[in-house]
Amino acid sequence: MSEQETQDESPEETTSADTQEVADEQFDVERAKAKLAKTNSEAAELRKRLKSAESKLKDIEDAGKSELEKERETRLKLEAQLKAATTAQLRHQVAGDKGVPSNLVKFLSGTTQQELEESAAELLDAVGAGKPDATDGKPTPKLKPSGRDATDDIDSLDPGQLADRIYQKIN
Repeated sequence: MSEQETQDESPEETTSADTQEVADEQFDVERAKAKLAKTNSEAAELRKRLKSAESKLKDIEDAGKSELEKERETRLKLEAQLKAATTAQLRHQVAGDKGVPSNLVKFLSGTTQQELEESAAELLDAVGAGKPDATDGKPTPKLKPSGRDATDDIDSLDPGQLADRIYQKIN
């Protein structure tokens, strides 16, 4: 226990010795100002170093963000291209299945197969491409021969009258 008593006495003696030295010394204003100025300059230097370190950290984070942003933008562009290609492929597939003419495929709208099929049905109804003709594939007869007036009656013309008309037009 004698060692513990010695250790206990030492800090108390040191503290009392410091107090005696401070008490013995008179307060020196110049010395206090110098210590305060030194402490303030050290604090200012530490603040400058902290700002510099924060600035460097921010630059590093921004550099990381810009790389991350570049990768994100690239990914978004690629996803958009993939979606557009998939939609175009699906549009052409539905057009082929539904019998939409190739010049009308651009008018199909929608992103899902169901939407495209509905659009194809509406488009075919609008242009009448999906309905069979009333003539069942037979050509429609020309009702009026080309080069003749509508008032001419083919049955009433005989070769003599036709020759007279031609002669009158020439002269």
